[in-house]
Amino acid sequence: MKVVNLVMLVVVVCAILLPFEEVKSTLPHLKSKRQLISYLLMAWVLIYELRVLVLITMVRRTANPEAEFAFSSDRKTPLGRLFAGLSSWEKRFWLYALMIKVPAREAFEGVNHFGSGKQNGNASAWLGWAIVNLVPTPIIHILLHQKSPLAAGLSTLACLMSSLWLWAEYRAATVRPISLDMKFLYLRYGLTTNCKIDRGSILSVKAVTYLDSLHGVRRYAGFGSPNVLLKLKSGEELAIGVDEPTQFIKSLMGNLHAFS
Repeated sequence: MKVVNLVMLVVVVCAILLPFEEVKSTLPHLKSKRQLISYLLMAWVLIYELRVLVLITMVRRTANPEAEFAFSSDRKTPLGRLFAGLSSWEKRFWLYALMIKVPAREAFEGVNHFGSGKQNGNASAWLGWAIVNLVPTPIIHILLHQKSPLAAGLSTLACLMSSLWLWAEYRAATVRPISLDMKFLYLRYGLTTNCKIDRGSILSVKAVTYLDSLHGVRRYAGFGSPNVLLKLKSGEELAIGVDEPTQFIKSLMGNLHAFS
């Protein structure tokens, strides 16, 4: 893929630097250099996405598909971590949008696993918005097609992709667990949140409700509502939503004294 990226970069640079008359003599249907560059960029994106889909197809039948494209958070530069995180998010999106057989919770890293899809209707809300977004798409397409077929096509594509993203979030909310082992707490919410917290850094944990004030607290609950508050030794507070908050707190507190 690095070779393909390098070749496509050289092609795009050549298209920018070469006189358009020489390119037009070879490709007479082109109207401008801007059109040529846009075609090349679209081809570049298409090649990349095809590669991602091939990778997802290859790993989706494994016990834990996510582990096949997990990246290390110990990258040297923030930019490297950012691109690696975006790449993992994209693969996770296609994985949960297209997978047929979902992995068991036990396949994920950790010993004790807790869901987050049922708390306050988290998963069902993602599914509901996916349906609401998809239902009017044919009507909008017909209305826009009378004015501009291109606008209608782009609008329909945007609606389909956004509904697919909401569907993937729903699948992730029902599958990806919050997990514990002797050393770490693994927070997994939807497609984006995937972090690991050292249990030794947790100062306290308590149950909360929607009546509690959680201003300035980082939330992890999706469309649900936080029901557990974690306070770290650094002073940071995390409000998370768990399907079984009582059992989760009991499991987390079970060995918490060992880290103090």
